[in-house]
Amino acid sequence: MPADPRQRHARPPSPAAEHLHNLVLAGLGAAVVLQRRARALFVALVEEGRAARARRHRGR
Repeated sequence: MPADPRQRHARPPSPAAEHLHNLVLAGLGAAVVLQRRARALFVALVEEGRAARARRHRGR
């Protein structure tokens, strides 16, 4: 028995399984990118709100 337990199944994964795996990886990558973009947008909105508030206070 091989040392690595993942190598117990000697036959390669089916094309369908490989395709599904690739889709999952692509989905994870897309989720990371979207989360980064959403965070950047949120940070920009917060900064804009702070700047607007500062402008309003300066005008008083």
